[in-house]
Amino acid sequence: MVIARERARIAQLLGVLLPAERMARDCALAQSGIAADRAARRFLITQARQEAFHAKLMASARDWVHPRST
Repeated sequence: MVIARERARIAQLLGVLLPAERMARDCALAQSGIAADRAARRFLITQARQEAFHAKLMASARDWVHPRST
């Protein structure tokens, strides 16, 4: 069982990781715009999509673990 203080700390950790996932998404999108070949562009666009999913997952988990952390 997770106590309230632990829930708040987990939510805080997820909140710290969330901007990093968004930054990773932005970087992959920017890199896809300057990629030299089609395969690299497709890879980076897919990577950006995955990073966006990670960000949504972390935001949802943060809100579920500790709703008052938003």
